[in-house]
Amino acid sequence: MSRLGKKSRLAIVTWVVVYPIITALLVVLQPIIADWPTPMRTLLLSTIMVPILVFWALPLATSRFNAFLNPAPSRAREKSCRSSFLKGD
Repeated sequence: MSRLGKKSRLAIVTWVVVYPIITALLVVLQPIIADWPTPMRTLLLSTIMVPILVFWALPLATSRFNAFLNPAPSRAREKSCRSSFLKGD
């Protein structure tokens, strides 16, 4: 996974956070909103989910997964970049 770009890593972490939250919300809300039209169910779900993600879950996840999201450059790549710079490439 070391070849993943920053956006790919962020997408993985976001999915890891979103999936259990949306699943839990659906399980809890299903008995209440089962008969509602889909747009209304989606509106309620997103109204609850977005603040949870923005203010709690994603900040926590980005701090917990910081090493995955921002990996230190490998010594080989760092050395290669340094030698290219010194050669004038």
